[in-house]
Amino acid sequence: MFPAEAGRADIAYAYESVARALACAGNTTESAKYRRLAYEAGHSIQDREDREQFLSDLQTGPWY
Repeated sequence: MFPAEAGRADIAYAYESVARALACAGNTTESAKYRRLAYEAGHSIQDREDREQFLSDLQTGPWY
C-alpha cells in the first residue's frame, strides 16, 4: 500500500469503526449511515487486494 492509498483505506476503516461503535451503542440509524460511508470509501481504494480485504472486513460481524 502506497501513501496515497493509505489515506483511502484509513478513511474507510475509520468510517467502519464509527459504524460498529454506533451499532454497539444501539444507534442503528447512524450506524447504517456510517456503514454506507465505509462501503463507499472502501470502493474508492484503488489497489484491488486492499479493496477486497477492506470489503471482506466490513462484512465480518458482529454488527450488534
